[in-house]
Amino acid sequence: MGEGLFGKRRLAGMRVMRKADNQWSGPNEDIASETLETRTSRQCADHGDLLKEKAREVQEVLSQFLKGVALYVAITGALLKFSLDKNATPELRLALSILGILVSLVGFGSCIFSRRYQTAAANDIRALSAAAGVQDFTSNLLPFQYMTWLLLGFLSIATCGWVYLILQGPR
Repeated sequence: MGEGLFGKRRLAGMRVMRKADNQWSGPNEDIASETLETRTSRQCADHGDLLKEKAREVQEVLSQFLKGVALYVAITGALLKFSLDKNATPELRLALSILGILVSLVGFGSCIFSRRYQTAAANDIRALSAAAGVQDFTSNLLPFQYMTWLLLGFLSIATCGWVYLILQGPR
């Protein structure tokens, strides 16, 4: 395809050095003459754009996490309602309790994933904030962390309830 960095263009729009006259060529001829100050401000703007993109990503992940929590609460509520119904047989109660425990295990896995994601996102935001020269806003992740801990507590209580229903046996 190309001859490396020098010679033919590797990618459309990329600045390259021509072998013949050691001149920069490409769509941005004036980039070669830019000063360090303008280059630094352009890099800060790039980091700022990446920071905005990361903030949008965190917002989207939090939105999906909250939808998952709502789905978990709805499923747990329905399972609990049907397992505590006076017409529920002991076999149905056992099956629904086991299903409730399995759903709670998925919830525990989501909490683990959430904490790992939050740590990685906070590290990325800190690095991008430092590179862009703006204030670190990782404290905005606190509601996400609180929601994860709240879900973890609810999962623990729900799982204990399911185990209690299993151990209680037939009524």
